[in-house]
Amino acid sequence: MPEDFFHQKRPPAEVKHAILGEYLSVFVGKVGSSSVGGRVAYVDGFAGPGVYDDEAPGSPLVAANVGTLLSRSRQLRGFLVEEKAAHAQALREALTGAGHDDWEVWEQRAEDALPGILEQVGSDPLLVFLDPHGLAVPFDMLVRRVMARSEITEVLLYFTQTGIARLAGLLEPEWLREARQDRQAVVRARGEAELARLEAARRGGLQYLDDFLGGGWWRQLVADAQPSWKEDVRNEYIRRVAEAAGPGWRHFLTPVPDRWEGPARYELILFTRHAHGRWAFNNATAQAFRRLYERHWTQPGAMPTLFSEGQGIPDPRPDFIAKIKGNVTDALAEGRTGFQVANHLDLLLGEELLGRAGASEIRQALQQLHAWLEQNVGVRGADSGS
Repeated sequence: MPEDFFHQKRPPAEVKHAILGEYLSVFVGKVGSSSVGGRVAYVDGFAGPGVYDDEAPGSPLVAANVGTLLSRSRQLRGFLVEEKAAHAQALREALTGAGHDDWEVWEQRAEDALPGILEQVGSDPLLVFLDPHGLAVPFDMLVRRVMARSEITEVLLYFTQTGIARLAGLLEPEWLREARQDRQAVVRARGEAELARLEAARRGGLQYLDDFLGGGWWRQLVADAQPSWKEDVRNEYIRRVAEAAGPGWRHFLTPVPDRWEGPARYELILFTRHAHGRWAFNNATAQAFRRLYERHWTQPGAMPTLFSEGQGIPDPRPDFIAKIKGNVTDALAEGRTGFQVANHLDLLLGEELLGRAGASEIRQALQQLHAWLEQNVGVRGADSGS
């Protein structure tokens, strides 16, 4: 991890934490309504020190603050895992200073801490947030322990195509190609000890990637060298996780950029078994982007923001609503009738608007379509929920 990683919260981290806060609030509110004592458990597998050097809250405090806001009717139990001793101590101090010293800090690797944490969680509903600077917990730990719980469980996972590509580059690094052509020349240039170190690091890196992805299946995709190989690896990983975890698992993927309409720096993947989990997460993500837009638009500052390149970026919602209306009109023209909105996000939003437009924009689009039909066709009493 770069030494300045926690110096200042950058736009992608701000987006990620906004999404986490929005969705955790929804999750705790919903599942805590039927849990014993309103209890809900939250695990942050890669917690960090809790705050940035500029005092901006990290994910542990974002989550703990959600617990405070909902404390009248819900009890959010926090389990925060941080391997580095210095960061773990800073995290304890940050929690105590913010009045959250009842949240537990586990000074271990995530894969070592999770079994013990799961025992303490018991039958409480659980949201696990896995946000490493690198790759998350091994495949088997994720699907055989965390997602194997019979109780309500969801996982919000950081996925980095860049990190995957960097490790995949260990399949054929330049020094290995040179050694295969003339090993003695490489030994003379680098020395036996250095070559042995490189070989050990290569084996370790490839094993690390195998463990995360659930085997070496990804190597053929890299060897085939298709332009979409990184997306293909991501999609196959998601498929394998859902398949191995068992029936009923769904996923929602949202890209996290460092500027509005910019390319993804990484992606957040929600794994859920709830029928409307994707709907709730899409809406939370759209709300997070909306809140960031409003804050940055009305109160621009010196700190880089998601919208700092575009003082003049227009409100995107009218375009969102127009596109949703077009998608619905196309579906109706193709003969689609009577579909439940919450079950057809892909149809309503298309790939472009997933995670950007939420319930508010969908509702407005349907209301406008209904008004148009009522005025021009004489349709009355349409149900905007179906």
